[in-house]
Amino acid sequence: MDTRTCNSIIDYFNNAVREKEMIGPHRWMEAALFLNSLIGEEHDKYFEAEQQCARFKAALISDGDSVASATAKLEAEDIYRTMRRQKAFISQVEEFVRLAKKQATLKDNEMLGYV
Repeated sequence: MDTRTCNSIIDYFNNAVREKEMIGPHRWMEAALFLNSLIGEEHDKYFEAEQQCARFKAALISDGDSVASATAKLEAEDIYRTMRRQKAFISQVEEFVRLAKKQATLKDNEMLGYV
């Protein structure tokens, strides 16, 4: 069995959407629950990348670079891009959780004939 991660859950739903599969309300809620419990790992990755960026910038400043120069050099580094991508991914996961809960409610109401 594959390890369940935020990426694997998001990938599953991306594929389901591409393939136009029907996704039941229980699946949406299950995904929201799993993502909500796994997002801590994604936050840890973000904080680690953020700390590496801070260390890189601090080293440049202590070597004599100005803050503006150190910031520009940092933003040109891969670690900065990684940090920004991780932050964006966390936002995507948080929005997915909100939408999944809403989708589950809508699908459930649809099945009960409320819509």
